[in-house]
Amino acid sequence: MYFVRHPRAPEDPGELHTKGIENEMEAYQVQMRVLNESINLKKMERDSAKDARNAAQEALNACRAACNSKDAEILPLRELRKQQREGRNAVRSLFDDLDVTSEAELDARLCELNHRMAHESNTVAEEKKMIALMKKLEAQREKVVAADTKRQHLTVTASDAANWQARLAELEAERTALQAELETQLAIRNRCKDSEVALNQGVEDAMAERKRVKELSDAAYGRLQAMRRDKRARNGPFQDNRRFSAQVRDLVRDDHAEEARAKCEKQVDAELARLAAEPELRKEYYALWDVQRKYAFWQADDEPHAAPALPKGRQAAAAPPAAAQRTPQDIIAEALREAQEEASAKKRATAAATASKAPGAASTSSAAPPPAENGGAPPQAAAPAGPRAPAVPVPGATAVAAGDAAADRARAARRRAKEAAEAAAARAAVALPDLGRDEPFVPPTAVLKTEVRVSEEEAKTRAREHNAAAAREAEARRKRAVDKKARLADAKARSATEARAQTARPPREAAQANGGPAVPEAPEADKLAADEDMALASVSAPEPAPLPKATPTPAAPLAKKAKSVAVPKARNMGKAKKGWQRHLPRSRGDRIALAGVLAVALAVLLWLAYIYVLPLLTLSKAKGSATRTVDEI
Repeated sequence: MYFVRHPRAPEDPGELHTKGIENEMEAYQVQMRVLNESINLKKMERDSAKDARNAAQEALNACRAACNSKDAEILPLRELRKQQREGRNAVRSLFDDLDVTSEAELDARLCELNHRMAHESNTVAEEKKMIALMKKLEAQREKVVAADTKRQHLTVTASDAANWQARLAELEAERTALQAELETQLAIRNRCKDSEVALNQGVEDAMAERKRVKELSDAAYGRLQAMRRDKRARNGPFQDNRRFSAQVRDLVRDDHAEEARAKCEKQVDAELARLAAEPELRKEYYALWDVQRKYAFWQADDEPHAAPALPKGRQAAAAPPAAAQRTPQDIIAEALREAQEEASAKKRATAAATASKAPGAASTSSAAPPPAENGGAPPQAAAPAGPRAPAVPVPGATAVAAGDAAADRARAARRRAKEAAEAAAARAAVALPDLGRDEPFVPPTAVLKTEVRVSEEEAKTRAREHNAAAAREAEARRKRAVDKKARLADAKARSATEARAQTARPPREAAQANGGPAVPEAPEADKLAADEDMALASVSAPEPAPLPKATPTPAAPLAKKAKSVAVPKARNMGKAKKGWQRHLPRSRGDRIALAGVLAVALAVLLWLAYIYVLPLLTLSKAKGSATRTVDEI
């Protein structure tokens, strides 16, 4: 059975970017997961900030309630103080229009004026002034008495108000402390609110970024789906052809070979007609098959197998001649030839049996048979005994059988000629592609994959071992980095020391080269100072690993003489500095953490001092001012 196969649709250049789009989508998915985790963390931080803000708001509300209750206690006392102040001002305003402050003072002034008029010699103008003043004073007597009465009443009230004034001062001091605490809580609440607003903005920004990434991912997925739909649409005929092949195979497997054959013939007629009617389709069909046609090869083992080893002392037999290698086409041709010969033999036997049963067969068979060749017996005698002996070859029957065979061969030749003519006509109408000669395909041996399943405990154990190995590797990397940094610091310190020695060397060498006096060596104290300076330079770096010894150079003697160069004397605090630095952590991160802890402790101490010490100082100051006010009254 044959049917026309369809090649795959040509690859679109855009399909080469399918993998890139898939990678892009995977990157977007990873970015989405990272953004989701970031948003969750930011939301947790925002919730924590919100809780802190709520707690600060509750503390602020409590402080406000305390301040309001304290104001309720202070307000009546302040009203009393206001009334007292208004009374003093009223009395003071009364005495502003009077010349005296009391009735006794008024009487004393009048007595003095009378005495002057009676015992002194005054001019007329002076006497007139005295008389006018005396009249004025007499006119003010009632006002002076009323004002003096009010002043005395106010003095009595002020003596009674000493108690509530002390209470007012105490309440005002407490109100001042509460106001300070209220301002502190308000600042804390505002800071928590600002932090919450910033975190909320961060969450919104992260969600906007996630939305943007989601849109990009959806766009990439849309492009990928469009490319896949286009590819499926272009590969529709190929997929339909594959489904038709599966249907034919299913029919053959279900013993419906004739129906399958009819389907194949119908499909071949339809496809050949379509290819004959559409030249462009036919051209594309041939071009695609030229590109996509794959040939199956039989990988023959050309190398001869080695013969088994013979015992020592025995000679191997001669190798048999190599048999001629036969191709599959030769095997098929031989099988067809054998089948044709068997069919021809059956036809000849049938024709001989028919001829022997005919009426003229008796007279023909009664004729004397020809003598056997080489004096042998006739065929009847040579025939073996048995129930199914072959028919006796009669000359007439043999001629009939030969004629039938010739007729069969002629009919077969005519049939083959007709088929060849039809095939030539079909090829003339539709030029089929030259697909070459198919070789038998030998599928590769299936590779069996054994799925290994492990238990959950074993998986956890493996995960723990993997994590431990990763931790050890990270610790080793960290130690190597620390050692490398230490070696670099030590090498830098040594290079700086050598640079200073090189800088100080030329003047001394020049002086010695010119025949001048040798530069005297520095005293022992300067040498010790130089050693301390070098020790201070190497304090910040940890103890490095020993470096390989350098090869001796001609400049080595000069390096020894570099100690004679005058080096500024180090301070005596070098050893002390080295001593207290020994207790500090070596890594920079640990030092930063220690500094942060100290800063937090200092902030806590300052806050405690602000909360507890400042109110006490304010209260003592208020008590002192209240005492001075009482003393003044």
